[in-house]
Amino acid sequence: MRGSQDAEPPGPDPLVRDDTVLDESPRGASRPGARRTVLVVLPLLVGLAVTGGVGGRLLLGETEPASATGSVTCWDGEEVDAPEQCVRPRGTDGLTRVFPSFRPDQVDCVDELERNPTYTRPAMWTCKQSIGGRPVAVTYSEVTARKPAVRFLDDLHGEDARGVVRTLRGGATAQVWTPQATDDGAWEGSLLLREGPYAVTVRAQLRSDAARALERRVLVRAPEEWRADAAG
Repeated sequence: MRGSQDAEPPGPDPLVRDDTVLDESPRGASRPGARRTVLVVLPLLVGLAVTGGVGGRLLLGETEPASATGSVTCWDGEEVDAPEQCVRPRGTDGLTRVFPSFRPDQVDCVDELERNPTYTRPAMWTCKQSIGGRPVAVTYSEVTARKPAVRFLDDLHGEDARGVVRTLRGGATAQVWTPQATDDGAWEGSLLLREGPYAVTVRAQLRSDAARALERRVLVRAPEEWRADAAG
């Protein structure tokens, strides 16, 4: 997840399988140039279709009250009876579901898995934007396990940088690592969502830019709407 262009990740990366070792290539070789971000919340389809049933006695002229059944469209388009039956968001499309600010089709983003074939994490994208004309890199990742991810981020930023659980806009909660200086003079901070295996790391030239990106540029959908939009 580290956005540094020269530094190696500290220890095993929890975003890959436990038996996988990353290559020795620099982590940041695939970072693109900076552009401004367009933050657009994806409108996703959700339907609640109500159908009526008529009893067999209708043939005798006696009608029965219609019994209503419903169907829900999940984030991946699957039709189920209830949102709980939807699978959790996964892969690139899953990241766009959880993070409305992640728009790989409209901002300057790079798929880290395509650029680094040895990576086997579920999904990882780095998107470049700017704050006050200064470049900021935002890396969205689907992680495979939270506890190893916490250890990795503690190593990356320092355990002292991990603050208390913070409630984000939309109601999601996250462990947040406040931006810390890197060996090459940049600043990096991260958050790891509590309700699902998703993380974000930001990298900027200034600490204030990294903090602002974490607090204002990273948008998280309400957890109850990750699998399907709330009916209403």
